[in-house]
Amino acid sequence: MAEKNYYERKSKHKHARPFGKMKVLVIFIALFAVFYAGVALYYTDHYFMGTRINGYDCSNRPIGEVKEMLTKAVAGYEMTIKERYYVEEKRSGSEMGLSFKDDGTLQKVMRIQHPLLWITALFKDYDYGDGQVAVSLNEARFRDTFEGLDALNDKYYIKTRDAYSNYNAKTGKYDIIKEVNGNGLEKNKFYEYMKRAALKLTPEINIGEADVYRQPKYFENSDKIVKSNKNLNKYASTKVTYDFDDRKFVVDGDVVNQWLSLDKKFRVHLDKEKVREYIENMADETDTLGATRTFKSISGNRVTVSGGTYGWQMDRETEYDHLVSAIKKAKQEKRTPSYFHKAKSRKTNDLGDTYVEVDLGSQHLWFYKDGKTLVSTDVVTGCVAKGRSTPQGTYYILYKQTNHTMVGPGYRSFVNYWMPYMDRGIGLHDSSWRGSYGGSIYMYSGSHGCVNMPYSAVRAVFNNIDPGYPVCVHY
Repeated sequence: MAEKNYYERKSKHKHARPFGKMKVLVIFIALFAVFYAGVALYYTDHYFMGTRINGYDCSNRPIGEVKEMLTKAVAGYEMTIKERYYVEEKRSGSEMGLSFKDDGTLQKVMRIQHPLLWITALFKDYDYGDGQVAVSLNEARFRDTFEGLDALNDKYYIKTRDAYSNYNAKTGKYDIIKEVNGNGLEKNKFYEYMKRAALKLTPEINIGEADVYRQPKYFENSDKIVKSNKNLNKYASTKVTYDFDDRKFVVDGDVVNQWLSLDKKFRVHLDKEKVREYIENMADETDTLGATRTFKSISGNRVTVSGGTYGWQMDRETEYDHLVSAIKKAKQEKRTPSYFHKAKSRKTNDLGDTYVEVDLGSQHLWFYKDGKTLVSTDVVTGCVAKGRSTPQGTYYILYKQTNHTMVGPGYRSFVNYWMPYMDRGIGLHDSSWRGSYGGSIYMYSGSHGCVNMPYSAVRAVFNNIDPGYPVCVHY
């Protein structure tokens, strides 16, 4: 009998355990429901935890407290504007026309936050800081404040500039000049950015972080800048030296850099018109054919004479083509120009120290050789009275001939030495038919244009001069 009671009791306990667990669960659910309902009741007039309005933490605050907090925040609000180059400005909320706006939005936010959903605040934040809640802005006052910022004042303006190549005369090379991060603003973009920040009561904004500064497009390490600088330096390494004996013209980086430019694709362009202008100027300065010469002769005479056939004349087109090619190939060379016409000396005074000088006024001739007077003699030149004056100018001996017969209108004359210097039959020669020279003979009984010389004098000139040497005829 006792054994039966034991098993009956054991059976009763086995059925009691599930009932006890259920009871605990029911009690827990009931308690949690009470707790959840209590919290929900609390959030009927409080904002959820994690709620931010205009950047202010409104967690677990009632509407009244939030209104008071935002009112004080707007009244005491001040914005710090951080700019480039360590510049800061401050503007108050009142300057910007900010004020608290109780337009029912706070109540609307409260209604959106359904109390029974308070538990969602454990997993996400409720941020209403979009600049539309509880703050209003007077547009006119804000714009006045905005326009008055030092950040927009031309006095403090630093222009944004791309990196670029600049020729350095000291080194003869192009340097890359670093870009400049200026403080110029995209005005409309910054206006909207600052306005949004003000409506959020943001205490500090950094213009640099707002992406409203005008940014350089090309930097010192940009591929296009580096590559174009290398190409510019290639051109600038050119050195073409034109040697004119007592002066030189050097086309190097100091000159070439003035002719180079970059297009929009950073390709190097050579200004060929400037190259041509350089060649023209060099030729104008060094060409002497037909030029006016002013110099002091070896005998001491001050001479000014124009025209004639003696002198240098550069082949400008050939030199232009050559220089363009030399620059493109970055050549370094000494260059003798191409000429249509050459003279004996390449100095500024291209007569050199071997030439014939004829003074028509004094009817005298000098022949200088290697800087020394070899012949000095009176002569007779073209007859003035008959309109056959000897032309002035600087010419050159065309050729030399002995035993020559000169033939012209009304005359036929044999000479021992003939040295023409004009292709129309005017030159230096002996004149056996004359008994005297110099004085005023040329005025009434002069030659047909030639320079008549005593036999011994013309022979000395003939034996010591070669074709190509100058004959300078002047008054």
